[in-house]
Amino acid sequence: MIAGYFGGTLDHIIQGMIDISWAFPTVLMAIFLVATFGPGLVNVMVAVGLVYWAVTLVSCVGKCSHARMGLCHCGTRYGRQ
Repeated sequence: MIAGYFGGTLDHIIQGMIDISWAFPTVLMAIFLVATFGPGLVNVMVAVGLVYWAVTLVSCVGKCSHARMGLCHCGTRYGRQ
């Protein structure tokens, strides 16, 4: 959230990590992680969480950057029309 709000170098580093993670097919990556960790429900949940972390992070960074610019969820500044 700090990277999304303040931007800068940390934001660029995080966006680069997201781009790298999105370069791999998510289902194949999840299958690879489950094969690496071994069978079990907990291992499947950890693998899915590791594969889909970027989706949550992109949403969070987007919300923080909108807050930095003073935009509300409807696209108006400070809720005014």
